[in-house]
Amino acid sequence: SGAEGVWEAMQALVARVEPAIEAVEGLLPAGFPERTAKATDEITGMVAAIQKGTRLAVETMNEGVTRVEGGVELAGQAGASMEQIRAGATQVVDAVADISAALREQGAASNEIARSVEHIAQMAEQNSAAVRDTANTAQRLEGLAQHLRDEVAHFHI
Repeated sequence: SGAEGVWEAMQALVARVEPAIEAVEGLLPAGFPERTAKATDEITGMVAAIQKGTRLAVETMNEGVTRVEGGVELAGQAGASMEQIRAGATQVVDAVADISAALREQGAASNEIARSVEHIAQMAEQNSAAVRDTANTAQRLEGLAQHLRDEVAHFHI
């Protein structure tokens, strides 16, 4: 019947959304779950509400088949439940998009940190080269000073 088709469609929707949520949770970096724990709880609550709403809609529609007089009212209730399901699914999609955007931002920050570390390493290498040059110059000056002492020692006043 039509009610069973709606129930099956909702089960399929929930089956597609839940793995996406679990996959996104597996990608979250350390420290990030605290920020998304509330959203995850809300999404879980929404999925449960969607499932509950779907079951209620199916039961209501089955009763409507046997009660022709109340058919119009029951159809209105089913429509409201479907709107709640659509709204809940939209919220899930929005939450997944927010998580994805946050992960992209964190990736950009990681790239910036890597560039900064590389710059620091280059500066350290330049400093090392300058220290080596200074040490070589000091050795040459010491050699020249010794040579001058030796030359001056030949003179007697």
